[in-house]
Amino acid sequence: MKRFGRMLAAAALLTAGAPQLAFAQTEETQGRVALDSAFLVGLWTDDDDCADAIRFAGNGEFVAANGGTGRWALQGDRLMLAGSSLVAVRIAIHDADTIDVINADGSVGHSTRCPAADDDDDSHVMSDIA
Repeated sequence: MKRFGRMLAAAALLTAGAPQLAFAQTEETQGRVALDSAFLVGLWTDDDDCADAIRFAGNGEFVAANGGTGRWALQGDRLMLAGSSLVAVRIAIHDADTIDVINADGSVGHSTRCPAADDDDDSHVMSDIA
């Protein structure tokens, strides 16, 4: 949790009582992967340990590795995590499975997508911790 960890740590502090946030999607860029909310859905790790990952669900909810929950939304390249507070970072895509996370202080972390389980449909994200 050294690079993307600031976002994971911030996510852990957020609560499930987050305000509803609208999703904004960018248009598909010709020949490149488009950054939109669908792109971020799934598990992401910054230390190649998918047991230590944040899960972004398609319904706008997230669950951090330590069980912290909240809501997320993407507006352009800004990823916002909301709960009792709001955390915003910028996302830059390298490829379909690799992103840079630019923190508010200018530090940059690198994150990779974890492989999806065959039965992973995101419908169980919040019920897993209930």
